[in-house]
Amino acid sequence: WGDLKSLSISFCGNLTSISFRSLNQLFSLRDLRIVGCRKLFSSDVRPELTDEYAIGAYRFGLRCLRSLYISSSGITGKWLSLMLQHAQILKELCLNDCPQFTQLQIEEEENSQPNFISAPETSSSWGPDGLLCIPLNLTSSLEKIAISRSPYLRFYGNKEDFAGFTSLQELIIRCCPGLLSSLVHNDGNDVQANRIWLLPQPLGQVVISHYDHKTLSLCFMGNLTCLKKLEVLESPGLESLQLHSCTLLEDLRIRECKQLATVKGMQSLVNLMNLEVQENPSLVSLQLHSCRSLEDLRIEKCESLIALEGLQSLVNLRNLALLNSPGLPPYFERLSGHYELGPRLESLHIDDLSLLTMSLCNGLTCLQCLRLEKLEQGGTRLTDEQERALLLLRSLQNLEFLDCFNLVHLPVRLHSLPSLKALSIVCCDDIPRLPKKGLPSSLERLVIYDCSTELKEQCESLTRGKLRVVMND
Repeated sequence: WGDLKSLSISFCGNLTSISFRSLNQLFSLRDLRIVGCRKLFSSDVRPELTDEYAIGAYRFGLRCLRSLYISSSGITGKWLSLMLQHAQILKELCLNDCPQFTQLQIEEEENSQPNFISAPETSSSWGPDGLLCIPLNLTSSLEKIAISRSPYLRFYGNKEDFAGFTSLQELIIRCCPGLLSSLVHNDGNDVQANRIWLLPQPLGQVVISHYDHKTLSLCFMGNLTCLKKLEVLESPGLESLQLHSCTLLEDLRIRECKQLATVKGMQSLVNLMNLEVQENPSLVSLQLHSCRSLEDLRIEKCESLIALEGLQSLVNLRNLALLNSPGLPPYFERLSGHYELGPRLESLHIDDLSLLTMSLCNGLTCLQCLRLEKLEQGGTRLTDEQERALLLLRSLQNLEFLDCFNLVHLPVRLHSLPSLKALSIVCCDDIPRLPKKGLPSSLERLVIYDCSTELKEQCESLTRGKLRVVMND
């Protein structure tokens, strides 16, 4: 047992306890997982385990613990606090679906043991057993904290305390609205003032969801930041996101923020390489003037979005997806003659074929992948103008038709695409056959999924050289 490095205790419904003497023998243990054990460590901590002698005696057992993952388990705050007291060099702490935790605090500097009574008690039936105390020494060792689905959890302490994790690189807080609310503070006395979240300087990645205030501004200790990835998800009350301090951000993803109207501070994102904005129906415009490093841009289900200001600055754009955002094609039409997508663009994913015929698509000399999804705006076939625009994509290697329920006819001159290697037709029920003139001689892979029986039967008979046909039943 002394050489055991990883231990997983999963779905032991009747297991109520494990002696600390047993854990004390696992002095090489690095990873501990407790999953689906609702009764384990759910009773009160015995007093003899919290005295000074016991802490010194048992500390040896978890001294090498690096990662602690607890999910859907009934462990009390007292038990978990005690474990953390012994795990002196813990790197990762992950808690999922533990609604019994109601209070989170960081150990005060003068204390050597968890203070189970200093935080105010909530009305929860768990009482003080819902208090989780992080030892002060772990603020310098923890590199990842992930807490999800703990809806009653709140932070007690100064907002600067949470920013004191000097080694924290990754922070994930999902489905914990109370915790997020208790970590932000008003910038001023006005209740409508901007909400500021002071974060540790070393953080490289932040993921949050279910934030329930109107504004959020990210700030960092010492006004220094290492943040490179930020995800803000499923926060229907958020109206304004402010990113002025996120000067090193490379990856930004905003999804399902129904009331989000503005993203401020985009001028600071000179290092941004990936931007995904999905299901934000109130967002009107994005300011992209400073995003010259941007390589990947995805806009989806943003019904009110009518402008991508500074689009001409995206000289390094390689992958572009524009879906279910009806205000953008008219915006691009107004840009016709004034702007073309950069020649570096390699992948284009759209649901409106009119974009192909606009002048902004004239210079797509390097386009390798074209995905056409849910072409609901057109008829049963591509217009002559659209087909001519398609045939201009001489470098195209991958062409996909996805969920095109209205499309009946594939492009007549599909065989004229000289570089095409892969063709995918997925969930296009009304397409009965391939074009009469066949497929490009360069084609190596044909994918037919959830299409008509007639099309499948025709493709089954294709046995030509290196062509591989992939179909589902």
